[in-house]
Amino acid sequence: MFSLMLLVMNGLFFPVIQEAKPRLVVATLTFPGSSPAFRWRVVQVRGTPTQPNEQVVLESDQFDQPVELPGEGTYHVEIIPQGGLPVRLAEKLQLKRGQMVTLRPDERLGVVRIFGEGLPRPKQVVLTAPRDPGPGAKGHRPIQQADNFRHNLLVPPGTYEMWLVPANGARPQRIAENIRVLAGKVVGVDD
Repeated sequence: MFSLMLLVMNGLFFPVIQEAKPRLVVATLTFPGSSPAFRWRVVQVRGTPTQPNEQVVLESDQFDQPVELPGEGTYHVEIIPQGGLPVRLAEKLQLKRGQMVTLRPDERLGVVRIFGEGLPRPKQVVLTAPRDPGPGAKGHRPIQQADNFRHNLLVPPGTYEMWLVPANGARPQRIAENIRVLAGKVVGVDD
C-alpha cells in the first residue's frame, strides 16, 4: 500500500511515493461466559538477542479496528485481562511496510473457567505451570489470575494447575491439576 505526497521545492512540485506503515487488527474475543474487560498492547522488540530492548508502542481496548504501527520491525502482541496478567498473543511478529495482519485470539489462546461451588471465597484464583510451588512460595510463577470464580482465565495452549488463595487468609491450596488447554477451547474445572 502506498500514499502519494507532493514535495514543494523552489516553487516546483515533486511527487513522492511513501509506503504505508504496517497495520495490525486484533479481533474480538468470542469465548462464551463471563470475561473481564480486555485491552491489548504492542511491544516493539529491538536490540540484540543477548540484550533485547522491548518498548510498549501501542495500548488499546479497541478490537476489530486496524491500527498503524510505528514502522516495520519485530513486535510482540499481548492481551491483558482486567485484573489478570498479560498473555502473549503473538511473539516476534515480523511486520513490513504496507503489511496488514489480523490476529484472532480465539485461534491462538484458550480459556479455563471454574465455578467454585463449595470452595471458600477467593482472594485470588491462580493458574500455574505443573509442579509450581504455589502462591506465596519461593519460585512461584503465576501464568494467569483472577480475583473471583466464574471468570474466563485466558491462557496460551498448555497444561496447568489451579490454585485458590482464600480471602479468609488461609493457606493457598491446589484445587486442580493437569488442566489441558487447547487453542479456541473453554475448559471447565469441576470443583
